[in-house]
Amino acid sequence: MSNLYSNIPPLTVSNDQETILEAFHSSIAESDRLEVAVGYVTSKSLEELASLVEKYHVSEVVLVCGMYRDGIPSDVKDKIVKIQQNWEKTGTGNIYLVDGITYHGKIYTFWKNNKVFQSIVGSANLSTLAPNQGSGSQQYEFAVTIDDEEQNKQISEFIHRLLDETCVLANEIDKFPVIEKVSHTGRGKVPASSMISDDESKLTESTLEKCNQSLTDKVLKIEIKAPKLADLEQGKRTLMGSNINVCYANSNKRPRSWYEAQLNISKNIKDFPRKIPFFIVTEEGNVFLAETNAHVR
Repeated sequence: MSNLYSNIPPLTVSNDQETILEAFHSSIAESDRLEVAVGYVTSKSLEELASLVEKYHVSEVVLVCGMYRDGIPSDVKDKIVKIQQNWEKTGTGNIYLVDGITYHGKIYTFWKNNKVFQSIVGSANLSTLAPNQGSGSQQYEFAVTIDDEEQNKQISEFIHRLLDETCVLANEIDKFPVIEKVSHTGRGKVPASSMISDDESKLTESTLEKCNQSLTDKVLKIEIKAPKLADLEQGKRTLMGSNINVCYANSNKRPRSWYEAQLNISKNIKDFPRKIPFFIVTEEGNVFLAETNAHVR
């Protein structure tokens, strides 16, 4: 047994430590069969898994997704359907969804010649295969490898019991509802699941295309006031009186590591969403949930 780590500052790995991702790659490269039972997946990690299965010529795959009984994001659903159809066509394997319970375990078993030679067990969902480098929040995971033959046999038996007693094939995915996300304002539901991809900072390709098709000629120019980098480097407290800029303040009580921005939109501007949450979409496809909470004359 060996320990596996994430590589996220300040807890970066040393020369004698192995990451979960490195261990997965080295094990799948030696495998002819792969069985995975995790709680959550993302569309990016599903793509990466399918790519690795093809790259290393893994002939049999079983993937169990355990936490979608109460709802599944549409981009994840679409990706599961696409990969399931391809794997069925090529005889590569199947994707299953846990239906009888909610399963939150994370197990990866690697096979060679009809025998599990190693398992990875820990906290890492499938998203560890495709970490979101652009996210401001990086989640640290920890896992261990299992090399003992009897333990690996028990782990494999558990996965097959999970399959037999709680799972349905991905072909029945339509029975799982597409989730709605309740906005942080508490004032209503925002159907974010159908528009936002796995990291909730990027639009799905189909929704981005719809946004581009619905662009108008209206242009709204808003000045954003923020401290200049030169002023910050020189210790000048330019524009630091605002309560939304307390990330720059010398405060031990409320230290912040993020920057907040506020746009003051005149109520004379028409066709602007007010009193309801809305999404801001950038040209790059990034999306942010926003709201108006006051009127400016």
